[in-house]
Amino acid sequence: MPLLCGMWLAACVNASLRENDCSPRRVSAQVLRPREHVELVGEVVDEPVVFSRADASSEVQHFTLRIVALRRADEWRRASGIAAAVWTVPRGSAAVEYGQRWKWRGVLSRDTVRRAGYRALPAQRFNVDGGDEQQLAGGGGNPLIRLCLEARKRSARQLEAGVEDYPHSHGMVKAMLLGIRSEIPEAQRDVFAETGTLHILAVSGVHVGILTLLCVAVLRLLGVPSRKFALYLGPLLLLYAVLTGLRASAVRAAVMAVALLAAPAWGRRPDLPSAVALAATLILAAAPGQILDAGFIFSFAAVIGLLILQPRLMKRLSATGEADEDWSVQRPGRAQRLARWVSLAVWGTVSTSIAVWVVTTPLTARWFHLCSPIALVGNLLVIPLASVIIFSGVLSTVFGWIHPVVSEVFNHGARVFVDLLMLWVEGLAAIPYGHFTVGDIPDAWFAAWYALLFLALTARAYLRSLVPWFAAACVTLAALVWWSGRDAAFLTVLEESDGAAVLVRGPAGRHVLVNAGPAYRGRDMVRALQCRGINRLDALVVAHADASHAGAAADILRAVPVRELWCTPWLKQSPVCMTVLAVAGERNIRVRRLVAGASGALGDVEWEVLHPADDRPARRSGEGALVMRFARQGASALLMNGADATVEQSILRRAIEPAAEVLLSGGRRMSGACSPEWLDAVRPRVALIGTGGDWRWVEPDREAVRRLRERGVDVRGVNEAEGALEIHFERRPSQPGGPWCRIL
Repeated sequence: MPLLCGMWLAACVNASLRENDCSPRRVSAQVLRPREHVELVGEVVDEPVVFSRADASSEVQHFTLRIVALRRADEWRRASGIAAAVWTVPRGSAAVEYGQRWKWRGVLSRDTVRRAGYRALPAQRFNVDGGDEQQLAGGGGNPLIRLCLEARKRSARQLEAGVEDYPHSHGMVKAMLLGIRSEIPEAQRDVFAETGTLHILAVSGVHVGILTLLCVAVLRLLGVPSRKFALYLGPLLLLYAVLTGLRASAVRAAVMAVALLAAPAWGRRPDLPSAVALAATLILAAAPGQILDAGFIFSFAAVIGLLILQPRLMKRLSATGEADEDWSVQRPGRAQRLARWVSLAVWGTVSTSIAVWVVTTPLTARWFHLCSPIALVGNLLVIPLASVIIFSGVLSTVFGWIHPVVSEVFNHGARVFVDLLMLWVEGLAAIPYGHFTVGDIPDAWFAAWYALLFLALTARAYLRSLVPWFAAACVTLAALVWWSGRDAAFLTVLEESDGAAVLVRGPAGRHVLVNAGPAYRGRDMVRALQCRGINRLDALVVAHADASHAGAAADILRAVPVRELWCTPWLKQSPVCMTVLAVAGERNIRVRRLVAGASGALGDVEWEVLHPADDRPARRSGEGALVMRFARQGASALLMNGADATVEQSILRRAIEPAAEVLLSGGRRMSGACSPEWLDAVRPRVALIGTGGDWRWVEPDREAVRRLRERGVDVRGVNEAEGALEIHFERRPSQPGGPWCRIL
């Protein structure tokens, strides 16, 4: 107990020192602007991850950089800080290596803090300018880590032996055994995430357990007593944790294994709860920031759930099968023993799957906005298959040092089981309602779930009988809250699209997405929809045929079920949008071309198209943009969708009434827009302008902004720093004669 208290105190002191670092050498203290072009000297502190670009002529290297010197103007200064570096190089270029020191030029920008393993991934992002880099030194860093990384590379080459033509196979084995996940395609990772089986790609207890069992078997053959197991396995397991990237789950499993193996040497019985507490204490002592890391919380929550729930579930599930058998009366035969072993294995897998799902589902819903009931079934086969794959990978790595042919045999065996695993997981992902996205989970519901779980496990019998009633009350209250929000209608200008995309929600949860944003924000847009609990779109509107509005549409069509695709009449004239039409054709999505006069409704939210007047090709993409108006009981919002000044004049000449309370205009195409005549016709109360999140984008036209403000219009920008803006359509005005739109 004194040792544990001392470690917790060390963790608190360490956290305080790291969070209150006031050194003037900090990068954040020297670079005050959000983005700044600098020259710096830094050391590579991890293994780079290399991705190929779509143009097949270049590749992108991602790695973590420890900054040691910085030059902003003419003077070099010593600096301290961590940055996530992104470097685009020609295909086939040598990747940077751990311990190398380089001098680069590039753009240093602030970023949100991310964490992986023991390393707090940087609060800065550094985009390297190609052509002016210089390697200053090599061979730095920790020699032990460098040795582990070299062993990792060699092991990765052994896992590829004989299956080079099957990248999906050796990529999966590398992820499970070595923690190298960069070779797994995004689509494949999404399938595992949707089915709730992504945990098998993270090195954890299963991986460490198989390695430990294999090593214990070897030590027993050599006649080593069990009290000395920790002496041989301790260093090996800790090196394995370093080799796999020091992820929280790997470190936790390694420390627990060493603690359990060391117990006999100290004359104590192995105790799982104490091992879990020791692992958590050691990790937090070394990296206090892990207490808020998703990987740390998920890993320990799953293990605690197994320790508390799995034995109770196992006892209840297996009680029926053992109730009719009395093994003390007669000695069971071989067939009976085999049947009992199979029964215990099945019930053990079922109880494990249920225990982990019950504990981790609220965390998955809260952080990843995903709920996967199908995981209860999926893990029944995924865990055994993953165990066989890991075992084959271990044998390939160990015996591959003897002869490469042995590695090829085990690699081909692993390939068969990888194919079976992918067939099973892809089948589960295709089951309707097997997984679905959820919106933000209120803190009250999050706390209620674990309160119910705690009460059911610890309360006395008379209190435990109240758990079903309490659960029913919570479900009823949640249903009432959901039902009360079904009538809400609002527009959300998404910051993930740099202000280009607008999500329209009608009553009863009907959704239309107007524009998709640029292609490089495709993954961000898909996550933005998932974070809002959107499982299906009634329509995706490609209102402007350029890359900044339609570039991410293909990614959205592939990731989110879409009923219809609405677009401008001349979409085929845009090379960017040809891909969108091709994806829509592959998925049998109805394509609807809109012109002025087209209208419809999402419940009581009505929409209409004001431009273009006909389907004649436009000279510029801005002339053919769809101008749409959404209204509900007198409150309305006008979406210009990147239309230029000529569109405003065209609408005015056709004597169309474009009045709207909220005007959404594109920031880059405002030159000459918002003329006095146009503002007289629209009469907006609020103007929302997409300013863009990238530093290279220009600011909105100042004259247009000035004309808006002179008329008393509330001008607001939409970018990633300010977050999303919501336009709520109220059923009744908050006061007589007041506005019917509420801007958040």
